Amino acid sequence: MGLTYLDSLMIENPAFFQQLSAAKLSSVRIDNSTDIFTVGLSVQRLSADNFDFVEPIANTLYVSVSGNDSSSGRSIFEPLRTIKKACEITHNTLNSRPGALFTVFVGTGDYTEENPIFVPKNTTLIGDNLRRTTIRPLSSNYDILWCNNSVYVWGFTFRGHKNGAAATAFPNFSNPALTAIALRSLTTPTSTYNFPQGAGWQKPFIVTSPYIQGCSSITNAVGAVSAGCGMRVDGSLAEGFLRSFVLDSYTQFNEGGKGIHIINNGYAQLVSIFTICCTEGIHAESGGSCSINTSNCSFGLSGIVATGKSPQPVLSGILVNNPQGTREVRISKNTTQGTVINPGSISPTIANAPYNGLVFTIGGLSSINVIDGNPALSGDTEYIINTIDEVEGSPSPGDVVNFYIRSVVTTSSHTFEYIGSGVTLSAAVPALGGVGDFAKEAVFDDVGVVYFTSTNQAGNFRVGPEFTIVQETGTIEGDTFKRAILTLVTPLILSLE
Repeated sequence: MGLTYLDSLMIENPAFFQQLSAAKLSSVRIDNSTDIFTVGLSVQRLSADNFDFVEPIANTLYVSVSGNDSSSGRSIFEPLRTIKKACEITHNTLNSRPGALFTVFVGTGDYTEENPIFVPKNTTLIGDNLRRTTIRPLSSNYDILWCNNSVYVWGFTFRGHKNGAAATAFPNFSNPALTAIALRSLTTPTSTYNFPQGAGWQKPFIVTSPYIQGCSSITNAVGAVSAGCGMRVDGSLAEGFLRSFVLDSYTQFNEGGKGIHIINNGYAQLVSIFTICCTEGIHAESGGSCSINTSNCSFGLSGIVATGKSPQPVLSGILVNNPQGTREVRISKNTTQGTVINPGSISPTIANAPYNGLVFTIGGLSSINVIDGNPALSGDTEYIINTIDEVEGSPSPGDVVNFYIRSVVTTSSHTFEYIGSGVTLSAAVPALGGVGDFAKEAVFDDVGVVYFTSTNQAGNFRVGPEFTIVQETGTIEGDTFKRAILTLVTPLILSLE
């Protein structure tokens, strides 16, 4: 009966069957029938009123809450059940096709996943949209996604991560327990997979930064258990000069947890980042640094925080002059060399010459000197370095000069709203008694620094910590303003005298 039906369809629709043959579609199934008319290898669906061509799309996988990890994942009709399985397939395929690019489409649903999920290089995860596609960790104390080189993630909400666990981070292969989960069922990478030299599991070599866009991190503290963070950029877990993430439109509603955490020489570029009720909205420490544009920090304990320097020097050289009491330090170029940060790596060092953005110590002196402007090269033999303040102590020619990466956050047009009012939204909003603390908007120490222009809930405009235009009173405050006035008034006073 099925063949008779097909015969009649062929007579009525000869053009369709010519197209079917030309496209080399595999076979035809009649809806509501067990008869199959074979014209190829795989099964295609056909009904009297609707023809539905189903053919796998190259390098594309599908995930759905109605899927099954035993399926191929190659079409929307045979989706996988978990994102982890999809990433396993892309990784194992990359071993035989190292240059391949993959996209994983994740349908609407709430996914509780065994974590961490190792997201292989060149893999894109696309959620239906962040309001409809949620990823939760099976283990709340572990990171959710471990992102490799050239990973792109869009359209997800991450929920339920605790105790500082990150929604997105670099792989941490130094942790055996997490590594065992993340790499389960994955074949060992070839020498061209993560790292240009040698086989085996290596830190990701970052050439194209992992990119997180159009996502949200939503979590909260429970008792003594702190909330997680949306992203951790740990520079010690990546190879290369970049060690970076890129973010756009990534909201951090982490009540009692950090928003974005950048540590150990990590780097990030952040655009349209919103932090709500975080202990620190953006926190750069131990040499972490980032640039921010058009972003907002609301409520929480602190807005932007930058503290300290890299845990070890990234460059060293030999002092040529005695700079005591001056602001000029000379370093022998021939003795300047990068510190080996990644032994055995193709790029074991991450600095080759002094540059603006580093701080340094001289000999055994504890004082930290900040580079002012780009160092100059004199006669191809010496680096001439100016410092912000005069050099303290008693340095001597021949002393070792150690350079460190300074923790720095640079942001323009930043908005702070009721920073310091607390990490519980129901108590932090002004209608319920929340009060902001002007001093907590940008926080940094003697080594770390935040360069910023900002406005807050009162409309006050700030250029750094010492220049504020108070809109309510129409006045200008701050030491920078006072010093500027003195430079104008003093010559006038002297001339009058």
